[in-house]
Amino acid sequence: MDTTPQKPVPWTTPDSESPPQLRYYSGVTAFKHGAGQLSLFYELEGGGIIEEDGPDIREIRKHEGGLKQLKTMMKPGLAAVCLEFPKNARELARRLSGFRLRRDGVDVVITCAHFATWPSIQQDFDEKARAFTEMEKHPVIALQARMVDKEDADDHSRHVKLNLQLIAIHRPWDLAIFRIVEKTEEDEEKQVINWNQMHFVTPEDRGKLGTKDLWWSVGYNLSNDMSKLQTSWKAFFSRQPSKVQADIYQKYKFDATTTPNLKFLAVSQRTVSFGTLEQFAPTGEEEQTYQVSISISAWYGRSGSMICTRENGGVDGRDNQVSVHGIIKGGSTKSDYNVMILFEENMKSWLDKALSFHPDESEHPVDFSERFIMA
Repeated sequence: MDTTPQKPVPWTTPDSESPPQLRYYSGVTAFKHGAGQLSLFYELEGGGIIEEDGPDIREIRKHEGGLKQLKTMMKPGLAAVCLEFPKNARELARRLSGFRLRRDGVDVVITCAHFATWPSIQQDFDEKARAFTEMEKHPVIALQARMVDKEDADDHSRHVKLNLQLIAIHRPWDLAIFRIVEKTEEDEEKQVINWNQMHFVTPEDRGKLGTKDLWWSVGYNLSNDMSKLQTSWKAFFSRQPSKVQADIYQKYKFDATTTPNLKFLAVSQRTVSFGTLEQFAPTGEEEQTYQVSISISAWYGRSGSMICTRENGGVDGRDNQVSVHGIIKGGSTKSDYNVMILFEENMKSWLDKALSFHPDESEHPVDFSERFIMA
């Protein structure tokens, strides 16, 4: 086997794609760039419990101070949802991940905007956006559950089903906001992210992101395409130095020919994957401050899944409140990383416009233009 590492080549998303999105994934990544430890997917049970007990999760549990502390850290991840879009709309992504956010009694779901291709001409963009706000034409639901595979009848009976209405799109940031307009009776038992758990990075504290030693994503891997997984893995493995390849094989028995299988992805299950933020790694040829590389495994369907960290991560004796810093965007098979959309301070005013809008109230045209941003 040739163990000579292959260097990543520059990549970017074609200009024809709209929004400028990453429809692909690096897939499986290292826990930290250059390490022989992989970022694995763990099923996240109710109460924030991770039942698996392999050496990697034991190391994370020990680092965080024990089972109780890790369980507390994982509970906000139960706000993760799986969005389902109409089957008859060819251009739509079938499923995405997202998370529930609540402020002043307003319940919404945050996810990526690339569930559709958005026009780059203002009039066309506005028309399409208005059409998507009509729930009868474009019904969208979100499922909040441990498993979202409808073939599992027993678990599906415990789903919380949320009917959604699109209320905001920011095409450049690849962000979408859906208002929850109807929900099942069991909803009161479900976890949500409150506004004070959101973190918006300022230019001043951006440099501190790298000091946080643990980041994680909670969402749903929703594709069972084994050939894509094999291709993605082989590309990643081929770029690693021979020592890292040897470490990976010794620890996981994966190499260029023995790849992770579909069980590794835990498809259609709520999972958490741990890793690190790679603050200075490139995210593509067109660098944006709100796009950051992460060594966290992600797969198709995970776009929109929350990215969390401890607010004072790595600082002993201080409050370690979990906060949401962004969402998964995508990645590239030519990169060792996936990419997150980082919530920045300048995004708050747009979010405020969306959360202040009520679908039942009359709307001024300016209100629409402040919530649906083409460029």
